[in-house]
Amino acid sequence: MLRHIIKWLIPGAIAGNTDAEILANPFNLSAMDAAGNNVRVRQGALVLRGDTANNGASVVYFKNGQFFRAAAKAVIFAGQSHTARTACEHLLSASQADAFDQVTLSPVLVANVSIRSAAPVVDLGYDGYYWGSQYWADFVVADWAGPNRNNPNRPTVLTFYGGNTASVESQPGERVKLLTTPFSSYEDSLRSDLNRVLAGRGFDFDRDVTAIYLYRWGHSMVYPKPGWPFSAPINKNGQVIRVPSARFYARQQIGRISFGAQDVESSPANESAIGAGVRTSGEVLPLL
Repeated sequence: MLRHIIKWLIPGAIAGNTDAEILANPFNLSAMDAAGNNVRVRQGALVLRGDTANNGASVVYFKNGQFFRAAAKAVIFAGQSHTARTACEHLLSASQADAFDQVTLSPVLVANVSIRSAAPVVDLGYDGYYWGSQYWADFVVADWAGPNRNNPNRPTVLTFYGGNTASVESQPGERVKLLTTPFSSYEDSLRSDLNRVLAGRGFDFDRDVTAIYLYRWGHSMVYPKPGWPFSAPINKNGQVIRVPSARFYARQQIGRISFGAQDVESSPANESAIGAGVRTSGEVLPLL
């Protein structure tokens, strides 16, 4: 998805036009940051501060040993709230800062496991939840949405998601565990789980698994504790009415600065990230 978006915004960013070329060819970083582009993508910069004024907004960032200020009619901080709020700390009211304090981020463990044949899982549907794992909660079949999903002879990929059941207060410790646990421990858990869950389906982990890709996301996903999507509803004249939670107040636009990230859209999902993009574009378009 990202590669197709970049190609659409900056045609010279990736050579080729077919799906295979766009997915396989390297990014042309110089073309992505060319001065004549309508859209420029500048990587490797550290954003330090955001400011807003009557007629514009600006961002100070650090790159290659130098400080820069980018000025615009409006600014969207599209990263997560724990970085956005730091860059705009001087702009936050006490109530908005308190609302940001209620964002809880959780470490997330994900693994992509390539298997030689889809035969053992072809009848399980898209998502397989199971109990008794040391680290994992479920797996999804990566190509289930495609037209080939009923072909038992195809190779496929199972994406496993970690089962983080620790309390909100324990999340900092869970991050340390995530980053210090050896790969072999996660691999052993996958082996034990799949050999158990797929027992009797002709599956053997050591024979049928061709690769494991492990992703340790230390603090990147919101932990939607009770009361984060919405506060407790109120009853008014017999009608139940939803009440905004802290996330609604945390993400309020400040002048010409908007905050867009999945953690202030309730859930750790691609849909939430898209929702943040829709919301913030609606906030800044009238200012352009």
